[in-house]
Amino acid sequence: MADGTLKVGTITTSSGSGTITLGQSGETITIPNGATITNSGTQTGFGGVNTPMFQAVMSGNQSLSQGSTTKIAFNTETFDTASAYDTSAYRFTPQVAGKYQFDVSLQFNVGGSSLAYCYTYIYKNGSANKISLNDFQNNSANTHNGTASHIIDMNGSSDYVEAYGHVFAAGTIGAVNGSAKASVFKGYKIIE
Repeated sequence: MADGTLKVGTITTSSGSGTITLGQSGETITIPNGATITNSGTQTGFGGVNTPMFQAVMSGNQSLSQGSTTKIAFNTETFDTASAYDTSAYRFTPQVAGKYQFDVSLQFNVGGSSLAYCYTYIYKNGSANKISLNDFQNNSANTHNGTASHIIDMNGSSDYVEAYGHVFAAGTIGAVNGSAKASVFKGYKIIE
């Protein structure tokens, strides 16, 4: 058929398996407005993926000093699709430029039931990029959860992110809880 419209219900190969090619190099295949593409298989080469991505947890509790901002030792990877998270420096260097969603969740254990200020930070290249303040008054449970989330533009070669915590409490300063994934650091590339 030279020009015209091909109307079919199903297209398959003559053998029932193999590859079907639509169009050729230099051509554009257009999906009209209002049409829907339904994929029940595996997509490759289009649509984008949220990688690189990582998630890191702590192998144990980490003590904090009163009023001191401390890098959190997320030293155990749950997953790391591009081997871009450093478990000894506790930092992620994505190696692929783009915008990334980062999330830090810290559980602070603070002795006593008195006033506690807990901060959760996302640092980019050694400086605070996002800060979340959690102000707690008379929390008898003595555990305080702080989270920070932020979208950060990364150059992919030298930019890196880290998680920090800070606590000031009238009671005893405890630790960031590293047990049972109570504290988590994660990030992934956003599809643009």
